[in-house]
Amino acid sequence: MADLDQMLDTFAGTEGVQAAVVTSRDGLVICGRQNQESDSLEAVGAMSASLVSTLDAMASDLGRGAVGQAIIELEDGLAVVQPAGSLAVLTLLVGSSVNLGRVRLALRKNELLVREAVANL
Repeated sequence: MADLDQMLDTFAGTEGVQAAVVTSRDGLVICGRQNQESDSLEAVGAMSASLVSTLDAMASDLGRGAVGQAIIELEDGLAVVQPAGSLAVLTLLVGSSVNLGRVRLALRKNELLVREAVANL
């Protein structure tokens, strides 16, 4: 869990990142960090898990393979949601001025860490 905590601290310390949360596929928060008290990590986690479940069903029905990452454009920023194996979902809420390429790359690089950490809980 220490690696997971450290990874989320790194994400939360990145300029433009407002919240970082890892949830189980059923929406329970495993670990999270936020820079704004207005965001409920429990709500973000539950909605992210629900979104990934819906996207998995869509991808399966279309025969397009597994879901890699979803970027949701919001009025005040972005939500970047990524499955982390069959057990977890990793979500970042970011401001609109953040370097999206760097965020996406960091998420992909840390997916394996999240998978391993969650599998060992």
